[in-house]
Amino acid sequence: MANYVSTTRTNYFHVKDAEAFRAFMDNVSGDALELWDEKDDKGDTVFAFGCEGSIYGIQNEDENDDYDLFIKKLQEYIADNDAVILTEAGHETLRCVTGFATVITSKDIQFLNLDEYALTKAKEMLNNQDFTTTMDY
Repeated sequence: MANYVSTTRTNYFHVKDAEAFRAFMDNVSGDALELWDEKDDKGDTVFAFGCEGSIYGIQNEDENDDYDLFIKKLQEYIADNDAVILTEAGHETLRCVTGFATVITSKDIQFLNLDEYALTKAKEMLNNQDFTTTMDY
């Protein structure tokens, strides 16, 4: 996918320590990464972030961007009663259109692939019959 173009965005979420989270985000690399904060209905600060492109991760000891390390470290900042839904949607012209979501809580991480989810849902809707639909591009 030489010309893959994507956009990445999260929902607004609560963190355990706002200043520590801001410092963490200063070490995250991505295409024009932005961090937003605002107040919820109770006056507590909530955060969201996104970028025009992909998040590459945070630098590890080898000075390489490490996405898995980013996800694991992000998990440490999330408030116990909240979740980060990190969504990336992208395309390579019209040859490939796809989306991913990573749902992160303080205790669990789940990766969702839109293509796989759609195929699973179609199979359920057809009562698990064999069908010819694929997501091959």
